[in-house]
Amino acid sequence: MLKSNEFSFFNYDSVNKSLIESRKPETVYLNVYHVSPINSALEYLGFGLYHTSVGIYGLEMSYGGHSDGSPGTVVVLKGSSGGLVIKERIPVGETYYNLREINEITDYFGEFWPGNQYDPFRKNCNNFT
Repeated sequence: MLKSNEFSFFNYDSVNKSLIESRKPETVYLNVYHVSPINSALEYLGFGLYHTSVGIYGLEMSYGGHSDGSPGTVVVLKGSSGGLVIKERIPVGETYYNLREINEITDYFGEFWPGNQYDPFRKNCNNFT
């Protein structure tokens, strides 16, 4: 028999079910921004240059580069992505995490996405989102 502090899949499921039932779902969006005005010509050819972020609770989480090893993950107010022009906002699902938990998750991911490892082709905002 399991002690009360031991992990149990059955207990885990019932606790999560209870948590989910007590919260209202929040829609999660993928925000796509034009990086350059040249996109109008590039899109005609079938591609473009884009910045992406994850949108939730009126905030946007994304990844960007800088010169030191501190986290490259950033959280900004919705629509505050460095003056870029929004192309589209795509609903991609729902979450039952609250804002505090979303911030903790973003901070956690920052450990694996340091700013000095940004690469425009291999490790960028699009890979992060």
